[in-house]
Amino acid sequence: MNPLARRLLAEPDLRTLGRAREIAQEVLARPEMLEEVVEAFLSDDPVLRSRAGHILKKAARQCPEEVQPYKQILIEEAAGIEQMHVREAFAVSVTKLELNQADVARLYDIFLSYLQDRASVVRTVAMQGLVDLCEMEPRYYPRVTPLIERLTKTGSAAMRARGRHLLKKLR
Repeated sequence: MNPLARRLLAEPDLRTLGRAREIAQEVLARPEMLEEVVEAFLSDDPVLRSRAGHILKKAARQCPEEVQPYKQILIEEAAGIEQMHVREAFAVSVTKLELNQADVARLYDIFLSYLQDRASVVRTVAMQGLVDLCEMEPRYYPRVTPLIERLTKTGSAAMRARGRHLLKKLR
């Protein structure tokens, strides 16, 4: 187990972030630590994955160029992990990266599959991800717009609220 993982697991309760916020600031100051973060994000331990996901989201938002080298491994491996926290962190993080047409097509399919997740937060970030992909690849607008319209009417409260915001962006 790498040193970062030991620090992230100091408090084993999945319902908390433990020291993830503090460690995220350290990773932002020392991006070379991202390799350990990605390793933790792909581990078998759900607590470790959750906390590493929190760090990965922060890094992707604030310094996407540092996360960019891990794009393919995230798309190939993280996308298939069924844990709610991993899916949410993945969807938020990956759309901050530079994506080519093949990446966008793959993510489109992944986000469509996430719309079937039982966790509302995963479905909600999938909606956001689909709209983010439209901004990168406008040919998806005709497919995504009616989908977001439908989910805004039929989804959870969080999906309806996010959907109203996303529809403004789409129009």
